[in-house]
Amino acid sequence: MDKNTDDYHQQNLDETIRQLRSDRQYGLSSDEAKRRLDTYGLNEIKTQEESVWHRLLISRYGRGRCHILLWVIFYSGGNAVFPSYDSNHDFS
Repeated sequence: MDKNTDDYHQQNLDETIRQLRSDRQYGLSSDEAKRRLDTYGLNEIKTQEESVWHRLLISRYGRGRCHILLWVIFYSGGNAVFPSYDSNHDFS
C-alpha cells in the first residue's frame, strides 16, 4: 500500500483492488477498516493557526534588502503620524 497514487491508474481495476486489500462489491471489511484507522488515523486535514500579520510580513519580505525598505516605510509612516521635532517651534 505504499505506492504512489499515480501508479494505480496505470494498472487494471482488479489488480488495484487486490493490492489495496478491498472488495469490488463490498469495499473494506470491518477488520481492515479498523486496522487502517488504527494505523493511519482519521481521514482529516490538519489546519494550522494563522500567523500574526507581522510574522507573515517578515517571513515573506524580511529577507535580504527588503527588510531595510520595510523599516524605512514604517519609520517614515511613524514620523508622519507622530512627529518628534519641529524645527520652527520656539521652546523659550
